[in-house]
Amino acid sequence: GSGKIRGVGPAALFLAAGVMLMSACATQQKPYAAPDAVNNEQARFEAKPKTDYRAYFHFLKAEIFMKENRMEEALDNYLEALKYDPYATRVYLAASRIRLRTGDYKEAIDIALNGLVFDPDYLPLHALLGAIYSSSRNYKRAQYHLKRVLEIKPEHTDARLSLAVIYMEMKWYDEAERELLALLQYDPHSQMGTFYLARLYVDTGMYYKAEGFLTMLIEKSRHFIKAYEVLGWVYVIQKKYDLAIDVYNKALSMNPAHGMIQKSLANVYMLKKSYGEALDVYKEMEKDDPGTIDLALKMGLLYFRSGEYNKALEKFQLVRLKDPDNETPPYYIARIYEEMGMYDQSIKGWTSLAEKTEQDKVEIYVHISGIYEKMGQLEKTAKTLQKAIALRNDDPDLYYLLGVIQVKREEYQFALENIHEAIKLDDARPEFTFYLGATYEKIKDYENCIKAMKRTLELNPRHADALNYIGYLYAEQNIKLDEALSYLKKAIELEPNNGYYLDSMGWIYFKQGKYEMALDTVQRAVKYDEGADAVIYEHLGDIYLALDMQAEAGKAYETSLQVRDDENIKRKLEKVKKNLKEKRPVR
Repeated sequence: GSGKIRGVGPAALFLAAGVMLMSACATQQKPYAAPDAVNNEQARFEAKPKTDYRAYFHFLKAEIFMKENRMEEALDNYLEALKYDPYATRVYLAASRIRLRTGDYKEAIDIALNGLVFDPDYLPLHALLGAIYSSSRNYKRAQYHLKRVLEIKPEHTDARLSLAVIYMEMKWYDEAERELLALLQYDPHSQMGTFYLARLYVDTGMYYKAEGFLTMLIEKSRHFIKAYEVLGWVYVIQKKYDLAIDVYNKALSMNPAHGMIQKSLANVYMLKKSYGEALDVYKEMEKDDPGTIDLALKMGLLYFRSGEYNKALEKFQLVRLKDPDNETPPYYIARIYEEMGMYDQSIKGWTSLAEKTEQDKVEIYVHISGIYEKMGQLEKTAKTLQKAIALRNDDPDLYYLLGVIQVKREEYQFALENIHEAIKLDDARPEFTFYLGATYEKIKDYENCIKAMKRTLELNPRHADALNYIGYLYAEQNIKLDEALSYLKKAIELEPNNGYYLDSMGWIYFKQGKYEMALDTVQRAVKYDEGADAVIYEHLGDIYLALDMQAEAGKAYETSLQVRDDENIKRKLEKVKKNLKEKRPVR
């Protein structure tokens, strides 16, 4: 197959093609324009009939036009010369190169193939055709011509390199390795041969071999920056970030302004989440090339991640000014305003984004609704979610989110309708059925609440909150207390230190008249209740009262009232105080 390989794409192929084009120049005899070549041609033409001189005449005209960069006129004269001397293979080569430079690959190929008709072993034409076919991914034909080059001249290292690159592109790694090793036998100091062999080992996951060849290449060719770049990349792949940083810094010590190495170093710092160091690299790059959009974007992102919102805002606004159509800055500007608590500006930014896009409009509306919720503007939150639903009415999550907001607004019937719609669209989501039950509990519809919680447990038997809900509601109604206790035991097995679950179990014991067990369990609930829940302290007060521990009951009620102002608890506290004053026992 010819599938794309990691790290070796079209760019590498064009590099190989360039190598082969240079090779075609290097391996032929001296160019026609050279004096000795001209003399040889003249001698050859003089040995033939007089008409051969016309070929030489057009050849010389073509050379002059080439120097003047008049390509079409040069090509016309090369082709005219071939009419009088079709065996002049180097003229085919020159003409083919012109067509290659003008982008007409088909004619370039045709001219080169015509030349091979007259001299099937002319190496430069095979080399040129190998390069052309390589760049156009016609690997079968490219292999044929490159192999012909190697048959004629086995030590032709550029042909071996191009053939190896083709094999890598085709994922024929064994063949590629064979050619590269052969290349290094002919030229042990070949930078490109060593480099591509290392790339091959990267592609095949043999990183230790890649490291070895690249390290050797750097030792031999200390200033071959590409080797540092790839060795750093090999280390990054293996998450050896510190080694990658060391390699990139060595490269920068020789070439401090090498943009690609600087970018690679900054990327490693970002992978390590060392945002300050990454910023330092970008600041150095900014000195050499200030105001570039790409650099400003990256610096803005790093400032954002580091929480330096004002600096991030400055960079993103700069990019927006220079490139108004760039969609990234408005997105981050809206997020920055949100992070800075400037909610009105953030909503304005998100709204502007929503007006410009269709694909992400729903997600933007959901985000805006979240900002409104942070602001406590629940009506606008609900209206924004309704806009999202109007655009995507088959999304259960949107109905669920709207239901949650409506519960907060105490619009319970509307909430029930939307949660039911969410369940209708996706009846396998335990969070939907649980919140449905919780909403029924708000309107004291305990039957439907318990029904929804049991459905939740069908979907997720380990849903501890649903277990707690059922047990607690049974206790509140003073029914099925043994069953209620079994639900709570399961919940506490899942979360042993949950204060709410312990309180529910203690309340069941209280309903069963097991006051000592109730007291012990609710005291444990208080221990794990970080927020001093008003209901837990009310229960504790009721249990103390049942045990005629009125002073302790009074303290528990006072704590409950500090959390929540409740008339019922106030009455209980007043009664306890009166009893203590009159020294009356609980009746």
